[in-house]
Amino acid sequence: MRAAGVEVLRCGAGCGALLGHACGRVAAIFERSFYIESHGEFVCVGPRRIGNGPLNAIVGAEDFELLRQAVTLGGTYAVAGDCSARFGKLSLHFSAASRWEPPVVSPPSLDWSLSDIARVKTELDSLLPEDGLAKIILRLDAAEGSPLASVARPAISSLRSVLRAGATGHEWPRETLTSAARLLGLGPGLTPSGDDVIGGVLIALRAAKRRLLAERLWSALLPLAIAGTSPLSLAHLRAAAAGQGAEALHRAMNDLFSRSFDSLSVSIRDLGKVGHTSGFDGLAGVILALESWNAPGAP
Repeated sequence: MRAAGVEVLRCGAGCGALLGHACGRVAAIFERSFYIESHGEFVCVGPRRIGNGPLNAIVGAEDFELLRQAVTLGGTYAVAGDCSARFGKLSLHFSAASRWEPPVVSPPSLDWSLSDIARVKTELDSLLPEDGLAKIILRLDAAEGSPLASVARPAISSLRSVLRAGATGHEWPRETLTSAARLLGLGPGLTPSGDDVIGGVLIALRAAKRRLLAERLWSALLPLAIAGTSPLSLAHLRAAAAGQGAEALHRAMNDLFSRSFDSLSVSIRDLGKVGHTSGFDGLAGVILALESWNAPGAP
């Protein structure tokens, strides 16, 4: 007989990888979620309000409170044969969960122009958080004297150069990539802002059917990411390299690519619910990628 416990309602692709290991630990606990980890695979457990994502396991609100009481930071769990993670007497059952996949996003409209990008930046201007990198990327006059900006600006400029080179079929200099990689681990948040920006770039490349460029960029960045950021953030970057991020980011990206500006004004507000600044930092990465496709010589 299966142990009593909590049913996962919906989960992303990362849940299957984690359940492939016999045991794991509770890696982090927050007010509205907690992370479990095994062998570098992470899953974020929380109620519906955390939103869907590749590493998320969604449970009912009351069930989440039961789980919160059952887990302790650093505590262990065991995986049973019925696709359950057992935390003492309480189990988290995955077998009946529906599988979340990111919504299909159409490639960017051929009508996109730099004036459209300027319009989106204007739409975002009053919504951008003071923390993170989105304001530094999307507003040239932002945070001029901040320590974060002084480190981030050269790395952002290098990332733009890498993307332009990739978009026009050229090689990027190794030193330019190394400079861009200084974004890894940079900034506030459980997943640092620089990681979220790079994740947004990778997701956008995949969504725009530029798989080879996404793979080439991630192959170059992966060794630097392993050394430069946390294991948890690396798990999110791996998901981004496969084209998967928070559902709210995919919705905003879809509106952006299709030039659905009325819908975009709604979807970008939902980005504020994604992490500390992760939603807006991810969208800033999407816009960086989109700008590179409008570079002279880009197809």
